[in-house]
Amino acid sequence: MKIVVFPLLMIVLWVSSSNAQQLHKSFTGIKKIRMSTTSGDCLLKKSNSSSVTVDLEHTFGEALSPEVEQNGDVLEIREIFRSGSSRGNSKWTITIPDGMDVRFSSGSGGIEVAQLSLDLKVNTGSGNFTLATVKGDVKGSSGSGNVSVDNYAGELNINSGSGEIAVRKSEGDMNLNGGSGNIRIADSKASFSANSGSGNVIGSNVTLTGGSKFNSGSGDAEILLAVAPSYNISVNSGSGDSQLDFNGAKIEGEVVMKANKKNGIIKAPFDFDKTEELNEHGDQVIVKKTAIKGNGNIKIAVSTGSGAAVLKN
Repeated sequence: MKIVVFPLLMIVLWVSSSNAQQLHKSFTGIKKIRMSTTSGDCLLKKSNSSSVTVDLEHTFGEALSPEVEQNGDVLEIREIFRSGSSRGNSKWTITIPDGMDVRFSSGSGGIEVAQLSLDLKVNTGSGNFTLATVKGDVKGSSGSGNVSVDNYAGELNINSGSGEIAVRKSEGDMNLNGGSGNIRIADSKASFSANSGSGNVIGSNVTLTGGSKFNSGSGDAEILLAVAPSYNISVNSGSGDSQLDFNGAKIEGEVVMKANKKNGIIKAPFDFDKTEELNEHGDQVIVKKTAIKGNGNIKIAVSTGSGAAVLKN
């Protein structure tokens, strides 16, 4: 065992074995963290003090030369490999107080954040991204990893190329974008913008706190409201079904529903005030049906290209 002590600012501990190596460092005066890994996963959790601790366990042996350095109030963490290809795995555990500004990037590593209030930006190629009981401004991007958000509050901006996005028991402003993965929202209160290129967009027990849009290019878009909306809402699918369910609440607002005349369907629990046929897409004829329910202040739009557009109460 080798122990190196630096006065006041950090304590460094290396432990080596035939199977794994471990690193422990402790810092004070940190406000920002900049972290980059090749394939290492990271767990961010809350500290009981103002200090920041860094723990690493990996099985890359001498091939991995981790860098953990403090520059002023910025902590910089990097995975540096001495050879082109190495077998092994690495897990970082970073313990931080609330209020940190954290930037994490990884080729294939994932990140989990638990019980923290912070400003966070994540970019990972194929790693998963998990938030559990987190507050703050969060921006995250994953090429093919899944994104899981539970008990979150704040402004959330998420992009996933082919992974699934799941949001539960959360609130705030949410911008969710997926390329081919599904987007699932449950028991959440927010202003939503949810869009998937070819995945389904499914919401259950959703409460709107601002104007919201739910869209899928070729999947289904289905939203079950917890209460009648006080803000504009749009539910749309390019070629799948689109459905807005008021869950027993009274439907009030200006209702506009659209579907392709040839192979689309429009269903609602009332008669419409007006029906039109529009040539919006070249030679395709779009049926547009409009009804004013109640005072008509809220705009309610449900549309589909070639599926079923359904409004339920």
